[in-house]
Formats: sequence, structure tokens, C-alpha cells
Amino acid sequence: MKRALIVLAIVLVVAGFIRGWIALSAPHREEQSGKIDINVSVDPEKMKEDAVQVKDKAVEIEGRLEEELQETTRKSDPQPSRPAPE
Repeated sequence: MKRALIVLAIVLVVAGFIRGWIALSAPHREEQSGKIDINVSVDPEKMKEDAVQVKDKAVEIEGRLEEELQETTRKSDPQPSRPAPE
């Protein structure tokens, strides 16, 4: 379970860099000490936009799958169902 969480965290960080949710920058280096300041920027608005796009796409795919399922069901059952005899 612990490994799965670590893998999930790594996947999210990588996806964050790829999608532009997370950015690293090193504005300057201290010459005397050799230290480098690294800044991490997170864009929550970009995350929200991407989440809305994913949701919209999922709803679109769900609608298409429902239509295909209904069409397949109609093709496999060409005769209307009759009431059961009493």
C-alpha cells in the first residue's frame, strides 16, 4: 500500500510538471557560498481548468457509450418483448 502511494505521488508530480501545474525556478546563485535558491510555483487555477476539461470529456464519452450500448441492445433484440403468458 505504501509503495502504491509513493508511485501515485510520483505520477502526480510528473503530471504536474507536464501539464504546467508545477514549475521550478532558480532565480540566482550566491557566488560566495555556492548556494542556489530554488522556487516551486503551483498553479491551482490551471489544475481546476484541467479538472473541468477532464470532467467534460468523461461526460461526452459516457454519452457516446450509452448510445452505442442502446444501439447494440436494439440490434441484438430485434423483436419487442412480449408479456409473459399468464
